[in-house]
Amino acid sequence: MARRWTGALLALVFVLSGCLGGGETKTTDPGGPLTVYASLPLGGIAGDEGRAVSAGIRLAFSEAHDRAGRIPVRLVTLDSTKGRGKPWDPGQVQANAERASHDPRAIAYIGELDLGASAISVPETNDADLFQVSPYDGLTSLTRSPPGRADRGAPVRYYPSGRRTFLRLVPNDLREADAIVDHLTDMGAKRVALVSGEGVYGTELSAQLAQRVRRSGAAVVASEAMEEQRGSAASVVEKVEKANPDAVVYSGVGDRPATELMAELSKRPALPVIVTGGMLVRRPLPFGPAPPQVEAFSPFRPPREYSRWGRSVLAKLRRAAGAAAARPVALYGYEAARVVLDAVREGGRHRLAVVRAGMRPGARRSPTGRSEVNGRGDVSGAPLLLYRLENGTFRPY
Repeated sequence: MARRWTGALLALVFVLSGCLGGGETKTTDPGGPLTVYASLPLGGIAGDEGRAVSAGIRLAFSEAHDRAGRIPVRLVTLDSTKGRGKPWDPGQVQANAERASHDPRAIAYIGELDLGASAISVPETNDADLFQVSPYDGLTSLTRSPPGRADRGAPVRYYPSGRRTFLRLVPNDLREADAIVDHLTDMGAKRVALVSGEGVYGTELSAQLAQRVRRSGAAVVASEAMEEQRGSAASVVEKVEKANPDAVVYSGVGDRPATELMAELSKRPALPVIVTGGMLVRRPLPFGPAPPQVEAFSPFRPPREYSRWGRSVLAKLRRAAGAAAARPVALYGYEAARVVLDAVREGGRHRLAVVRAGMRPGARRSPTGRSEVNGRGDVSGAPLLLYRLENGTFRPY
């Protein structure tokens, strides 16, 4: 009899192992509400954007009554910043991703917001089979091998599990690089100087720009990098000026070094400047001295140009969280939450089932407009608008 019970128990173990094995073991806690983590910059130079995105996420959860179908879901928002001068902090992003990955009730992760921060969190959430949705991180290497740089194993190195778990809601940075180079061609710029900011965002995007500029038949006559210490801008602009470019392209964020760079370039008023979308990530403080022609591309449209659905969401945000929250970037937080809640409603309490539901290719309609999701985690169909710096503020042009 004992031998018969032993055999039965072993058979049960094998059955359970077959059901839960093969990479399917990372399930959530079977009882109680599931948790969605959001990692956003609530301070620093991107704090206003982060708080607006947070308001959009909260509105989507409120409209869903904190449920994904029949499953109760709670939202936990974590700050991805430390200090005041940067859009995100690497150590804090890592800590946020680890907290979510180690929580047995976690089912999805919204983040990161900006400028390559997802390069830190994606490997952590991917290893835990957590579905991750970024409202606004266009770092190309997260979804495809970026041109213009030595192969460093991207994007494979971000996915230790071997499966894609990351989706973003904006075009990747290569789309922006192509738009910038097309604009340079229209301007007749044959000699281009590139200046990059610090960090993976600026350096990777600058490398893509260099490749695209050369492919267009123009020449990269200078390639410089900004540094954090004061005085770096003067040295960089001096080297750029010696190269005699037709235009300057800056890939970086709207921080203090960028402000100093614009001030130095303002002393060369005949030189047009194109900056990448990271320059629009900035507290609502006007830029100081700048050249007369500074332009940038962004997926954000003026509020009046969104659909009735988008305008309705912005109106709700204004009533619920104030005018500061009723800005286009908040729509991407709202949509990120909707994507996550839809995936949980379909996938239930199993992380991989949620990943499969969230990463399924196809068209999607949202308050930000219509877009097409591919299996890599990229979207297509989202437009890029040209902005121009006027009286210290970037405005649609």
